[in-house]
Amino acid sequence: MGTTRYTLDELRELCAKAFQRVGVPQQHAATTAEALVEAEARGIESHGVRMLPSYVARLRSGGFNSAAEPQVVRDGLAVALMDGQNGLGPLVATRAMAVAKQKAKAAGIGACAVFGSNHYGAAAVYALQACRDGLIGIATTNSVAAVAPPGGRVGRVGNTATAYAIPAESEPPLVLDISMSTAARSRFALLAERSQPLPEGWAIDAQGQPTTDAQAGLGGYLLPLGSPTAGHKGFGLAMLMDSLAGALSGARFGVALQRMTDDDPRPYDIGHFLLALDPSWFGEPMEFRVRIDRMIRDVRDTPTQPGVERVYAPGERSHARWQEAQRLGIPISTTVAAKLEALAGN
Repeated sequence: MGTTRYTLDELRELCAKAFQRVGVPQQHAATTAEALVEAEARGIESHGVRMLPSYVARLRSGGFNSAAEPQVVRDGLAVALMDGQNGLGPLVATRAMAVAKQKAKAAGIGACAVFGSNHYGAAAVYALQACRDGLIGIATTNSVAAVAPPGGRVGRVGNTATAYAIPAESEPPLVLDISMSTAARSRFALLAERSQPLPEGWAIDAQGQPTTDAQAGLGGYLLPLGSPTAGHKGFGLAMLMDSLAGALSGARFGVALQRMTDDDPRPYDIGHFLLALDPSWFGEPMEFRVRIDRMIRDVRDTPTQPGVERVYAPGERSHARWQEAQRLGIPISTTVAAKLEALAGN
């Protein structure tokens, strides 16, 4: 499969142009494009620019509100509730994290729960928005009921993509971005596109049987993180995140969230939960960041097992990809690139 290489600016401009062509205001288009491109640059390609055709299709069908202006509808000293107005998920989540950051700087901690939103892509994007301001950032979302409980044959809770980002002083920030299943469904689509099998333990098919066929997995359900022996851990965490992002915010949750086709005009009403914590309320912030540096170096200095070159702290490899992308640009498969160019009208 061939590739086309874009600079980050070129890719942002291409994505933003595609959004503007379907009625998204310029600044909103830029915000959403930035989130997709950052995910791509950090190596989270399953949640990167390949999501753009689906987002555009939902905008065309009326499933997303192209002119949405997310609004805070309940406001407190350290907390807020936001109505996403059925807008693009990356726009809504960025606005919500901005609210959480503002409150964290005023009160030490800030949380913003969101209802009326949509798929927000890579959770790390929003956690890092807090981290770059010297704050600890946490982001989670609910999603369609695609994860089956241990022993179950159908999905009962969403994949609840969750991330944290913790600032360091000299080292890259500590960043973890995970789903509560063994892998995100969008990775199934990526493997199906490449005619590659799923690893064992990732999915069950529509009949509830284990499968390594990517297409069958797409038509079936995800298995929770920790499967096959400890799936209760991933499933329990998924329910916590759905409680925060869905039940707490007033968005749909659990089995009320079912997958729809991109041409379906009905709203999803997905929920998010964004949290920011200001380390300066607990002591000297530089001292905290230096301690995080020490934690990272201790992990990196771990003696390795045979055949292992080195150990990485969470976020090191994605940070290296991000730095490389800034220098060299991002290779995009020719198939995806052609779709992006067509949507942008090029």
